[in-house]
Amino acid sequence: AIARACFELGRHCGASAMVFAMHQIQVATIVRHLDDAPWFEGYLRDLVSEQRLIASVTSEVGTGGDMGRSIASIEPAGDGLVRFEKQAPTVSYGAYAEDLLTTLRRAPDAEPGDQVCALTRKDQHTLEPTGSWDPLGMRGTCSPGNVVRAELPYEQVLPTQFARVMNESMVPISHILWSHLWLGISTDAFARARAFVRAAAKRKPGEPLPAAIRLSELMSELSLLRAAVSSGLR
Repeated sequence: AIARACFELGRHCGASAMVFAMHQIQVATIVRHLDDAPWFEGYLRDLVSEQRLIASVTSEVGTGGDMGRSIASIEPAGDGLVRFEKQAPTVSYGAYAEDLLTTLRRAPDAEPGDQVCALTRKDQHTLEPTGSWDPLGMRGTCSPGNVVRAELPYEQVLPTQFARVMNESMVPISHILWSHLWLGISTDAFARARAFVRAAAKRKPGEPLPAAIRLSELMSELSLLRAAVSSGLR
């Protein structure tokens, strides 16, 4: 149902579809990896009743784009609290989200791949912008870089190791939902092209149209994409 929603949104607005998909990826990650974490069970109820939006903070300056490694870590802050500071080259629609799901090293002395996810509410973190955002194409999510600083209770750290979360949930669900929204964008683009060719054919009945040949090729490519996306979902 969520994949279909991404497809339908993608047919009308790629940016809206991407925000919806990214939010659902974070929600699915939490739902599938609660591992007896009472705070997160309560948070999910608030998420629904208050219609909260979750943004993703997985990328980090200095890791070469490797989501499976972190430099920033969780540090003790006393009285059951922890804190962190992370330099993120992108924070998905961060200024517009209520909450952030951030990947971090488990502790200051942990290896780069020993990661966890921390969920912070808007009143628990600050965003310091470090650049602007180029909205070319479907990059309308307004996700510039930020230095993210937060202080939060330790119970808001998802207990499951991020390596498992990433492999079992975040990566596969991301590609399933993204592929559906890309299919939606492609479907809309093809419909526009077909309408253009039909209009041209009406103006010049009986004349060969080079664009019609290209349109038939695009139809085959779109059919292949639709089949691949459907197979991936199954």
